[in-house]
Amino acid sequence: MPYFLLTFTLPDELRKLARSQQRLFYSTLFRTSAAAAKRLALDPKFVGGQIGMVGVLHTWGKDLTYHPHLHYLVPAGGIGGDGEWLPVRNNFLFPMKALSKIYRAKFRDALQGEDCFEQIPDRVWKQD
Repeated sequence: MPYFLLTFTLPDELRKLARSQQRLFYSTLFRTSAAAAKRLALDPKFVGGQIGMVGVLHTWGKDLTYHPHLHYLVPAGGIGGDGEWLPVRNNFLFPMKALSKIYRAKFRDALQGEDCFEQIPDRVWKQD
C-alpha cells in the first residue's frame, strides 16, 4: 500500500522549554500535529475523509543534539463517510505550507493556557 511520511518539528526557540517540560510539549506535539493532518484530510481537495496515522517521537537529531520531532506514516487515502476507500489525488497528500500553518496555530492555541507561554517570543508564531 502506498503511504506518505509526515514530519513535524519544533523551532529552535521552543526546544529549551520543551526539554524542561517534556510531558507538556510531547503530548502537545502529538495532539496538534495529528489534528492538523486530520483537518486537511477531511478537505475533498485532498482526501475527503478520515486518515489513519502511526507516529513516532524522536528527541535527538543525527548529530545527537536535542531536536524533538515526530514522524507519521500515513496511508495514501482515507475512509469516506460511507465507509468507502478514498485514494489521494495525483499522488499528493497535502500542501506543506497549509499543513504547517494549521499545525503552528493549533500548537500556539494549545500552549496559550500554560505558564510557559509568556516565555515564547512572538516571532516563533510568525515564522515558516
